[in-house]
Amino acid sequence: MAACCSCDQFTQGYWKNHPDWPSPPCGVDYGKFFSSGQTWLEVLQTPPKGGNAYYILAHQYIAAKLNVCNGCWAPCGICTAEELFNKYTPADIGTLKGNDPLRQQFLELAAYLDDYNNRNLNT
Repeated sequence: MAACCSCDQFTQGYWKNHPDWPSPPCGVDYGKFFSSGQTWLEVLQTPPKGGNAYYILAHQYIAAKLNVCNGCWAPCGICTAEELFNKYTPADIGTLKGNDPLRQQFLELAAYLDDYNNRNLNT
């Protein structure tokens, strides 16, 4: 697929290894990641042990949000992810297994944001 935009857009792997993040013009506090008890960078550095869908989505969300702060267009999934992170903690989602509908919602949204972060979506 063609690139979605011409801005500097990067994956979660890039942002994890380059924490010189853009200044947050979009109201982001990099110090606290919702109710996780972790900073944004700590969340990115936390592997999704046992397939914890919270961290799988969080990694893609953080990359997407940083891409937006870097001047890229905002995918519609950002708001949905924020609603989920305001409602659930890593422990809440970490206990879900297999095809649990809530876990699947986290994973589907993560896949969508991964496509965005990899420039596989059109604006």
